[in-house]
Amino acid sequence: MKILVVCSGNAPGFDFKIHQAFIYDQIEAVHKHEPSITYECFFVKGKGIQGYYKNLALLKEKITKYAPDLIHAHGGHIGLLCSLQKKVPVVVTYHGSDINLAVNRLISATASIRCRANIFVSRQLVNKMPFKSKSRAVIPCGVDFDVFVPVDKAYAMRELGFQENDTYILF
Repeated sequence: MKILVVCSGNAPGFDFKIHQAFIYDQIEAVHKHEPSITYECFFVKGKGIQGYYKNLALLKEKITKYAPDLIHAHGGHIGLLCSLQKKVPVVVTYHGSDINLAVNRLISATASIRCRANIFVSRQLVNKMPFKSKSRAVIPCGVDFDVFVPVDKAYAMRELGFQENDTYILF
C-alpha cells in the first residue's frame, strides 16, 4: 500500500524529522512493522485560504506522479485541501488546534464530512465537532516505551537539572 502523508511544512528551515517529529516517527514505525506499506510526503507551504489553495495544483501533481492508494492528511485545514481532489480517498487526523479553536472548527467539520475517514486523538475532540462524520475513530497519540521508560522522579529531576521546589509544565 502506498500512502501520501500530507502535513504543514511552514516552519522556518523546515525539517520533517524535527518539525513534524510525531508524524515522522509514526510513519517510520508503521513501515518498520509492515514494510509493504510505503509513503511519500507532501508539505503544504503557505497560510490562509490563498496559501493553502496555491498548493492544490502541486498536490494533484504529486498524486499523479506517486499514485498513492490513500492520503493521510494531518489537520482539518490540510484535510479540506486534500478533499478538493477526487482521485484518492482521504483520511484526516485531527490533533486538537484544528477543532479546539472555534475559528478552525468549521473548516475541520467540513473536511470531516468530505473525507473517507476521520481519526481523532481524543474523545473530547470528537464531542466538539458540530456534526458527526460518517467514519470516525479515536486513536490516542502513542509513546515508544523502548525509548521512554519510567524512572524515579528525583533522579529524573536531577538528570534534567530541574529544581526540586519549582513547578514545571511539560507538553
